Amino acid sequence: MSNTQSSKKRGFCTFLLDNKRYAVDILTVQDVNRHLRITPVYGAPDYVLGLVNLRGQVVNAVDTKCALGLGPMEVTENTRQLVLKTNSDLQARGITDLSTSEDLIGLLVDRVSDVIDVEESQIEVPPPALAQRQGAVVHGVVQLEGEVLRILDPSKLLAFEVDAA
Repeated sequence: MSNTQSSKKRGFCTFLLDNKRYAVDILTVQDVNRHLRITPVYGAPDYVLGLVNLRGQVVNAVDTKCALGLGPMEVTENTRQLVLKTNSDLQARGITDLSTSEDLIGLLVDRVSDVIDVEESQIEVPPPALAQRQGAVVHGVVQLEGEVLRILDPSKLLAFEVDAA
């Protein structure tokens, strides 16, 4: 590698779902919430468990496993909610290359791991073997210490409608 050309690094907040590592860009994360007093919302899609009051802000609690087609999530004492910045928040901070949602959403995850830096050159196109639903949401993969890190695009995560048929 040439010293005159350095690869750009990106930060990611990593988390576990069914003992597999996933990540979202750290610039999209507003907060990590461990207090999950969820108020159910009847008639909402299966992946929306309800609403959470986070310091006066109403956050949509999203079952990330369900949204990825992995089945329903079991909320435990290790479960955390990754509260994502809204698209308006991102734009106000001058972040125009990332998007999440117009609404404040919190992704429920089994456990938050850590924040890592990854060289952009390490991010690969997801393999076609990913399930259809995950393949549309996972926009990159990184080989890390013998495991695959799946990088999610939050803007696509909620784009799925659950089939009523």
